[in-house]
Amino acid sequence: MDAGARIGRNNLAALRGRGSAAMNESNVSAVVPCRNERNYIETCVRSILAQNPLEVIVADGMSNDGTREILKGITDPRLRIVDNPKQITPAGMNAGICAARGELIAIMGAHQRYAPDYLRRSVEALERTGADNVGGAMFCETDTWLERAIAAAHHSPFSVGGARWHNPDYEGPADTVFGGVYRREVFARIGMFDEQLARNQDDELNFRLICAGGMIWQSPAIRSWYRPRGSLRALFRQYRQYGYWKVRVIRKHRMPASPRHLVPATLYCR
Repeated sequence: MDAGARIGRNNLAALRGRGSAAMNESNVSAVVPCRNERNYIETCVRSILAQNPLEVIVADGMSNDGTREILKGITDPRLRIVDNPKQITPAGMNAGICAARGELIAIMGAHQRYAPDYLRRSVEALERTGADNVGGAMFCETDTWLERAIAAAHHSPFSVGGARWHNPDYEGPADTVFGGVYRREVFARIGMFDEQLARNQDDELNFRLICAGGMIWQSPAIRSWYRPRGSLRALFRQYRQYGYWKVRVIRKHRMPASPRHLVPATLYCR
C-alpha cells in the first residue's frame, strides 16, 4: 500500500460521516500549508475569509519568523491553526484535511492571490460538471522583463508540453490543476497526499484520482495569480526540483501521468 493510501485509510473515520447539503462557499474548508510566510500570510488569509468559507485552516510548519503571531492577531472564529511538525507541504495539506469540517476541501497557497469569487466559481464548476476536483489556470504578475519572459514561457504550449493548466482559456477535463477544490470523499476513496513526495504531491494525487475513475475539471472562471521566479538561477533550481520529483512519481507508479513527464526522466533515471 502506498503512503498516500495508507494515510487515507488511517484517517478514514474522520473523512466520512457527513451528510450531503446544498453546495456553496459555506461548505468549503480552505487548507493553507505554510512555513515562515510573514510577508504574505495575512493578505492570503483575509482574502480567503472574505469569500465566506466555512473555515480557513492554516497548517503551520513551525514558523519561526513571526507568522504564527500574525495569524493569532486575526480575530475571526473561522480561522484555525494546526501544527505541521514535519514542515513539508504534503504533511501540512494532510493535517489541514484531517482537521477540516467542510464537505469541500480547497487546497490554497500562501503565496497565491485569488479572485474574490474563486471559491464560488469553484463550487459552481463542481455542481455543473460533477467533477471530483476543479481548478483554474494561474496568471502571472510581473514587474521586470525577465519575469515577463518567464511568464510567456509558462503559458507557451511548446515549453510546457501541452499541459492544459498552463492555458488560462482552456475549459474541460484536465490531468491536474493547481491546488484545486476537492469533494471531501475523494480523500477517503483514494487516500491523502503522499508525504514522501516533497514536491509534485498534488500531481501524484490527481493521477491516482484519474486512475480511480475520477474527473478533474479546469475552468477559466476560476482565477488566481502568482509571481514567477525573478532570476534564471532560481527558475533553474525550481524546475530541476520539479523534474526530480516527477521521476519519483513515475518510479512509484511505474508509468508517467503524461508523456511530457518522460522528458525530465531522461535526466534523472539511472
